Amino acid sequence: HIDIESKEIVETIVKLAKILNLKVVAEGVELEEHFWELESMGVDYYQGYLFSEPLPLEDAIKKKKKKNGL
Repeated sequence: HIDIESKEIVETIVKLAKILNLKVVAEGVELEEHFWELESMGVDYYQGYLFSEPLPLEDAIKKKKKKNGL
């Protein structure tokens, strides 16, 4: 969120994806500042330590079911 050149590259990638009607996934989101910058650019999905540590598939499914009240 501090490096201007990196920010411009990401903005360009997001704009191109939107022109091509693609969904954008941001990986490695670790800080709230990253999330808010990416959100303002129109990123569709996020993953990274800000949301959860890496989990085995079975644990991720259990976590999602618990979150959804299942």
